[in-house]
Amino acid sequence: YDNGYSIYQFVKNWPTWGKAVQEVINEYVGKKNPARSLVDSLATGLSSTKDKAMAIYNFVSSEIATKGSGSSLDFTNENLAQLLSNKSGLGGEKNVLLDHMLKLAGIESYPVLIATRDQSVFLPQLLQLNQFDHIICSCVIDSNQYYLDAAAKFCPFGVLPPNSLASGGLFIDKNN
Repeated sequence: YDNGYSIYQFVKNWPTWGKAVQEVINEYVGKKNPARSLVDSLATGLSSTKDKAMAIYNFVSSEIATKGSGSSLDFTNENLAQLLSNKSGLGGEKNVLLDHMLKLAGIESYPVLIATRDQSVFLPQLLQLNQFDHIICSCVIDSNQYYLDAAAKFCPFGVLPPNSLASGGLFIDKNN
């Protein structure tokens, strides 16, 4: 939109938002792989993909403390390396770490932006990122899709806490 004084660009579809979110996540993760050796040590001796995913999930959910709350793309640490060093971060940061570690283990994984139950209901026809206030993780193991929230310390693998049960969200797939 050009009003003669300024030009405004509007987002026309969800894939455009998805690419923007992926860029933010990529910048947060960084080019180095600070979690590579950690993933290797957690996966040592485990043969099944699900066992590896469960070991990674259990590490992130129990060994990295969840502190405070923030919107979906708020990060209290500068990057993933600092999150691992501090061993604490927002729930979304922990789920970005989970997603990254699962990918390093060779597991198909994706971040998913959701609106928690106390925030709102996701309306796909409304192209606004402020609908979302949390990031969870989705992974595919042996043709089964699992939704994970490492912010919930006491939820077992594959079980979302009640607040993270959403009717929809923005699935971030860098290829699509």
